Amino acid sequence: MQTLCLFALTPTGFRHRDLHLRSHIAQLLGRAPDQYAAGQMTYDLRRLRLHGLIERVPDTHRYRVREQFVH
Repeated sequence: MQTLCLFALTPTGFRHRDLHLRSHIAQLLGRAPDQYAAGQMTYDLRRLRLHGLIERVPDTHRYRVREQFVH
């Protein structure tokens, strides 16, 4: 949730491949960024989407924090 707050106001959303996103999450998990695999990131983003915390930006590979959580 802490990392999502960092990207909540990003107008274009965030991508799975954003290195700074991975480094924030890895740090929160107590790991080095290279120890937080892309597959784990995919899984975590999928879980956040299924729980309704984030949504996909249509026709892109980007996500954004759902509007109800921003306000």
